Amino acid sequence: MQATISVKNLNMMLNDPNLRLFDTRFALSDTDAGFQLFVESHLPGAQYLHLDKDLSGVKTPHSGRHPLPLKGDFQTLMQRCGVDKDSQIVIYDASRCAFASRLWWLCRYYGLEHVRVLEGGWQAWRSANLPLSSAQVEFPRSHWVATTNQHMTADIETVRLVSKQGGCSLIDAREEPRYLGLEEPIDPIAGHIPGAINVPWKSMTDDLGHFHQERELESLWADIDKDPIVYCGSGVTACVDILALHQAGKSARLYPGSWSQWCSYMI
Repeated sequence: MQATISVKNLNMMLNDPNLRLFDTRFALSDTDAGFQLFVESHLPGAQYLHLDKDLSGVKTPHSGRHPLPLKGDFQTLMQRCGVDKDSQIVIYDASRCAFASRLWWLCRYYGLEHVRVLEGGWQAWRSANLPLSSAQVEFPRSHWVATTNQHMTADIETVRLVSKQGGCSLIDAREEPRYLGLEEPIDPIAGHIPGAINVPWKSMTDDLGHFHQERELESLWADIDKDPIVYCGSGVTACVDILALHQAGKSARLYPGSWSQWCSYMI
């Protein structure tokens, strides 16, 4: 299934009773800012999901900064939002799909198939002068049951083995200065996992947050193994690379703990 949707096509879907629209705007520097923006204005029918509270699990000393939510917790969240197996899920943010891609990945990991990210996100919708709302919506609670696709993840032991022996591509989706260890604004240690190559997540989209055309993405990923492992700082922006790989016709595994977990064992 196509992983993205245009503002034009989403606008045509707004009255679809199966549509479940999610706003995932977020800022690491101010974790309440996204919700405040949502309260002020959002796409009609949207529900807000918070990266830390909804799209991540409980942190431990070696879990990484944004561990995956437990299956039961994600199931409860989606039930509360009125999501079932037939829901048409569309997600947007204002950060070049960084947080929207995380929810896209989680939905697929837990068994939801009809999920897409809005091309260009909040900015594209606003630029098109399409409808906005400040109303809070609620849907009847669903009875959806989550499943888990373990083939979509790689744990730290797998990554350690790949780092030492190879066997598949290990991709670091962070910006080049962080990959090279020249700067590290968040985690306590700079650098990257040995053997990883750098394919920054922002290179998947243009400056307006639109993913590059499939032919461009196919060319970009042409030399990558068919089942690479992708990581970033905490398992969030790596999902942008994974979505782009999906658009290019390739599957990939997420290392959820990412660099924040890896470097926690180096302290």
